[in-house]
Amino acid sequence: MEDRSRRDNIRILGIPENEEGSDMQTFLTSTLPKMISLDFDPLLEFQRAHRIGPKRSDNSSRPRPIIACLLRHNQTRQILQVARNHGPFRTDQHEM
Repeated sequence: MEDRSRRDNIRILGIPENEEGSDMQTFLTSTLPKMISLDFDPLLEFQRAHRIGPKRSDNSSRPRPIIACLLRHNQTRQILQVARNHGPFRTDQHEM
């Protein structure tokens, strides 16, 4: 049962702390398709999205990972397939 609930999760590494502002889901809905150069129809929808682990006191350390659970399994598969084939994604601000 637990495996089935985790199958729509993606883990995102490398997004700097506080870049998402106050709403992680809105940030990912607008940023993720641009980063991986993939259009989604319908738009990405998340059941939940948040950072994991305790907030780190120093800014020099690596940012905490983001866990996002997508509403549609086929969108999760698309993202993971592109990520496997492409490797790390880079933007002008960071590498994911």
